[in-house]
Amino acid sequence: MNYQPSRLVDHGRYPTEIMKKILLALVVVLSLLAVPIAIYWTTEPVPVLGVRAPAEYVPHPHGALASSTVVYPTLISPGGSYRVGVDSSNVVRLVFPTGDRFSTPDGVSTSSTLADVQAVSNSPVISDGKFGYTVCLPSGWIARFDAADGAPTPDTLVASVFSR
Repeated sequence: MNYQPSRLVDHGRYPTEIMKKILLALVVVLSLLAVPIAIYWTTEPVPVLGVRAPAEYVPHPHGALASSTVVYPTLISPGGSYRVGVDSSNVVRLVFPTGDRFSTPDGVSTSSTLADVQAVSNSPVISDGKFGYTVCLPSGWIARFDAADGAPTPDTLVASVFSR
């Protein structure tokens, strides 16, 4: 008896047309996932206090309030992750992360509460007049709380973090 495999049964081989469709679908899915993954994993280096701002930083229209009498001009990083206040020599004096994903070395971010901050820092809550309240963190970063509703309570969220 001469055995011939049936043409109706798949013997582990896929027709070229089906393979092309599968590969195209795979490429489309991976390309759609690549953009969010790239955005999530792309991080800019944190600007360093006391050194000249990198040349690729560009001017930002708003100044940075350093004290009641000092306002520094600001620059923004190419990816927009950081804004820095610079002095007349372009030396970084203040660093402001602009994204919600930033977390200090202490683990404090804008999703942290005053209770979270006090768990990592023994520093007192200091009133900054009408600008808000601040708590110094062990890493040197500062957590800021808004003053709109008075002194922060344990469940008040961090408004921003910065370094000076």
